[in-house]
Order: sequence, then C-alpha cells, then structure tokens
Amino acid sequence: MGDRTCFVPKGIWFGLSECGCYKFRTRPIPNDLNANLKFTFLLPIVLISGLAVGAWTHQTDKLASTPQTVPGLLAALNLTDDQKAGFQAQERKKQRPSGNNQPKPEVNLPIIKVPVTPVVGPPPASRFNLKNWKLTLPYNKAGNYGGHAAEIGAKQLVAGFKDPHFYTDANGTMIFWCPVIGSTTGNTKFPRSELREMLEPGNVGRNWDSTGTHQLEGRCRLLQVPSYPKVVIGQIHSYTGKSKPLVKLQYYKGRMEALVKLSPFAGKDKLIKFADVGLNNDIAWQIQLKDAVLSVTVNGVTQTENMLTHDPRWAEQTFYFKAGAYPQDDTGDVTEGARVAFSQLNASHNQKP
Repeated sequence: MGDRTCFVPKGIWFGLSECGCYKFRTRPIPNDLNANLKFTFLLPIVLISGLAVGAWTHQTDKLASTPQTVPGLLAALNLTDDQKAGFQAQERKKQRPSGNNQPKPEVNLPIIKVPVTPVVGPPPASRFNLKNWKLTLPYNKAGNYGGHAAEIGAKQLVAGFKDPHFYTDANGTMIFWCPVIGSTTGNTKFPRSELREMLEPGNVGRNWDSTGTHQLEGRCRLLQVPSYPKVVIGQIHSYTGKSKPLVKLQYYKGRMEALVKLSPFAGKDKLIKFADVGLNNDIAWQIQLKDAVLSVTVNGVTQTENMLTHDPRWAEQTFYFKAGAYPQDDTGDVTEGARVAFSQLNASHNQKP
C-alpha cells in the first residue's frame, strides 16, 4: 500500500512507539481480522497515553526553559504571595547544613518586605530600663525579612526606638513580635526579636563571670506561638569559647521548661520541666547564677543546678542575659510567629572582686 505518512504530536508518537507501533509510519495496517481488532482496541489507549506524555513533556519543556532561579520557578508556578513566603522559608531551611546550623547566604530568594505598620504609644524605653541592652530584630538592614538580622544599640533604644517588632501596647507592656520567616544571626537558623545584655554598651566582650550573684527577673505572657510551639523567652548565654547558652527558659506546648547545658563544650542538655501555663497567662520567672549555682524559678517553683559539678570549665566562661521572643521555628508565612508581652524585666549583678 506504499508509504503511509502520518504526522502526530510528539507525545502520541511516543505512545505509539511504546505500544509496538513504532513502524506505524511505514507498515501497512494488517488485513488480518484479529490484528485489526487488536489495533482498534489498543488505539484509544495509545492516544490517551500519548496525550498524557505530551502534556508532561510540554510542562517539563516549559520549566526547562525557565531560568533556574527560585524567582523564575515561582513565576512559572504562579504561586500566591503567602505560598511564596512559605516556599522561601522551605528553601532557607534546605540551604542550612545540619552539622553546625550555620545559614548559607541567601541567593535568588524572593524579597519579602517588612509590612509597614504604624506603631502607636510610647517607646519601650519610657517604661523599661534599656540603657544596658541592645536589640536584635527579625529583619535586615534593607528592611526585608531574610539575610542577617539588624541590631539596635542601647543609645537608640534609650532615645525612643519603637517598631512593629518591638513596641508597647495600651497596657504599657513591652511587646516582642518575631515572624518565623525573619532574619537570623550567624549561629542559628531561627529568627528573633530579642534583647541582649550589654554591661558596657558598644562592647560585646565585657560580660560577667560565675562568681557573685547575677539575676534576671521577668514577668510576661505568651500571646502567640508558631505552629511548632516552642519559644525561648530568657537566657543566660556564655561568651567565651563556643558561646553556648548555659540555660534557655522556654515555652513549649503550654508548659514552661528550662534547658540547662551541662558543658560549655558539648551539646547535651538537661531538661527541667515546670507547670503548664498556657497562652495569655502571666508567667513570673527568674534565672540566677550565684557562685556557679544556677537557679530557675517559674511561678514560685525553683529548681537548682551546680554547674561546676557538671563541668568545672563553666568557671572559665563569661556570660550575659537575653530576653524576648525567640521562636524555634523557621517555616511559615509572615503572619506566623511568636509574640511575647513583658510587664517586667530587670537585671541585677553583685560581682565579687
């Protein structure tokens, strides 16, 4: 019957070839009845499978022609702003190595601007003594979420700094707000809106040691927590060596906990559990280091640890306090995060000569 030329889409031709009809272009249709019935039965299946392969090929060709950057892929996939924010958080999470928890530089991630929100009311420094603190914010110097976190020094805080991530409410409480997609500091994958104690403003190397009595006292309420409901509200952090936190006071699934680091050079923690507190309830707390004995008090219940019995090298460390909203979550959109309201925050020191 000669050459039977038949032009078909790429996907259909692939389907024909996979079903044994790859010589369809040059082989005459068989005259045998059984063969004709077989061909008639298989043809719809071949066409359907070919169309599916064709659609898949078209989509992969489209993605292949898209610039291989995150913004290019997001444009091709036509995601909403919230979906893009979630995708950015997932990309940030994948870029961080599991070994040292060190974030990699963010390349070609979508830029998420900090929402412009009017801040009413007086600044936190009008009610709280902030002359020996600096503030870490969950956005960078360009005013975007992502990248390296910006900081506000003690001089700016005392001068009246306020921000949607650090402000006072109608009751005069100091509010820390931190979205999970916020910017981070160098040694963590989690963002924060958090105060860092500065014995000498401008000099991070001036801190206190384990001798004498050093106390941070706070009263706060958890107003909002992220989907992974763990938020650190207070810390004693070491400065020397590997700079491990000696203790982290945290809210987790409605309960208060203290994570005590047993050694300044190892990762093992001791978990101390306190009573359930829930959201929107007052938490009166205190963390104290007195001659290397750690005391943690939550709503009148105190537990202690002699840090030198765990590791004598704690005596070689120097320390500083931290307080605020430090969510242990980095995945979500701009509305997910931790919001903590402080009605009291006082640090005191009685250092031995």
